[in-house]
Amino acid sequence: MDHSKDLNFLTLHPFVTSTVQDKVFGTIFGSALGDTIGLYTELLPATVAASVYPNRNFTLQPPTPYRAESHRDKFDQAAWTDDTDHSLLILLSYLHNKGEIIPNDFAARLAIWTIGTVVRKPNFPKAPFEEALASWLKTGRSNAANGSLMRTHPLGIMCIGFTREQTFRTAAEMSRITHVDPRCVVSCCIQTSLVRDGVIEQSFEWVFTKDELRNPGLEQGLDELVLNGLLDVEEFHRHVYARNFKELELDDSRKMGYVYKCLGSAILSLRLAMREKYSRASTFGRLITDLVMEGGDADNNATAAGALLGAWLGYARLPNDWARGIKHRVWLIKKTGKLIRVVGILEPQNGRDNEEDSDTGLYGGKVPMTDEEVNAMERDLLMKIMEKEKIRREQEGHMAQEKKGIRQWIKSGS
Repeated sequence: MDHSKDLNFLTLHPFVTSTVQDKVFGTIFGSALGDTIGLYTELLPATVAASVYPNRNFTLQPPTPYRAESHRDKFDQAAWTDDTDHSLLILLSYLHNKGEIIPNDFAARLAIWTIGTVVRKPNFPKAPFEEALASWLKTGRSNAANGSLMRTHPLGIMCIGFTREQTFRTAAEMSRITHVDPRCVVSCCIQTSLVRDGVIEQSFEWVFTKDELRNPGLEQGLDELVLNGLLDVEEFHRHVYARNFKELELDDSRKMGYVYKCLGSAILSLRLAMREKYSRASTFGRLITDLVMEGGDADNNATAAGALLGAWLGYARLPNDWARGIKHRVWLIKKTGKLIRVVGILEPQNGRDNEEDSDTGLYGGKVPMTDEEVNAMERDLLMKIMEKEKIRREQEGHMAQEKKGIRQWIKSGS
C-alpha cells in the first residue's frame, strides 16, 4: 500500500490545525459515545425501547441504568462495547507500527481479541482475506453484516492527505480482512471517505469498476444478474438516501445487522446535522438519541453515526455529560492525541512518541493468556452476570413485598 500523503493544507491558516484536531477527537469520541449509548437499546424493538426509556434521556454522569437483562449485564456502566474495541485495534496497530497501516497486524490482533467464526480459523492471522472469502462463499454470497463498517472510521483519520484512490484501497483492504461482500466494501469506502472529506456516489462507482471487489474470489461463470444483485444501485440508494430513520426499519429482527442499514442510519444522521443552520452542542445527543430509540443493532448503528457526527461537529460540540462520563476517557484522550501526532497533524512530542507504548503491543502489554486463564475469565464473567441477576431478583422481590404491604395497610384502614 502506498502511504505517501499531502498535508500541506494544514499550513493554509492557523485555525486549520486546531480545527482538524477537534474533528479527530470528535470522530474517535463520537463513535465511542454512540456505541456506549446504543447499548441501552441494542436488540430491542423500537416499541420496547420507547416503553423502557419513555423520557428518551440517557446520562453517563451518573449512568442511566440499563434495562434489566442478561445481555446488558455483561457490560460495565458508561463503557463502550466490542464495536469500539475493534476500531481501537486498528488505531493501536497504526500507533505500534509508527504510522503504517498493516492489514495482517490488525488481523493478528483481531484473532487474539475475538472469537468470531472467521477469525477462529488457524490460518486467519496469515491469510485473513482467504479465510473471510471462504466463509462468505459458504453463506451463498449473501452475508453482508456491519462488522467491518463499525470499525473503519479511524482509517478516515489515517487517510488524511491520501488521494481518493489511496483512501478507497485502504478501506477496501481493511474491510476484506473479515467482510468481503462488496456491499461491506462499499460501505467502508464511504464511511472512511466521509470521515476524511466526504463522498458517496464515488465510492459505489469505484467498487463497481473493480472486478476483485465486485466479485470476491473472481469466480468465473457467474450470471451478471448475480453480480449486479450484490451491488444493486436501487438497494444502495434506498438506504443511503433514506428520508428518516423509520424508512430504514432498523429494528427488523431479520435484517438488523445488515450493513446498508448501519450505513444508511449513519449517513442520515450526518445529513440531518448538516441541514441545521447552526450546529449546537445539543445536535449530537439529540440525533444519537433519535437513532438508538429505533432499536435494532443500535450500538453498531450509533457507533458509525457517532463517528460521522463527531467528524462534522467536532469534539467541542459533543454532549459534555457524555464526553466526561464515558469510562476510560483519559486513556482514550491520550491515544487520540498520539494518533494526531503520528498522522502528522501535529509535530511529535520531543521523542516521547518514540518511546515504547506497551498498550499498542500485540497483547496490550500483557502476558498471553493460557486456555485455563481464558476459561477462568469466562467463568468469572458468567458469575458476574448471575450475581447481577440475583441482586435484581431480590430487589424485585422487596418491591413486590412493599407493594403487598401497602395494599394490606390500605385494606385494613378502610
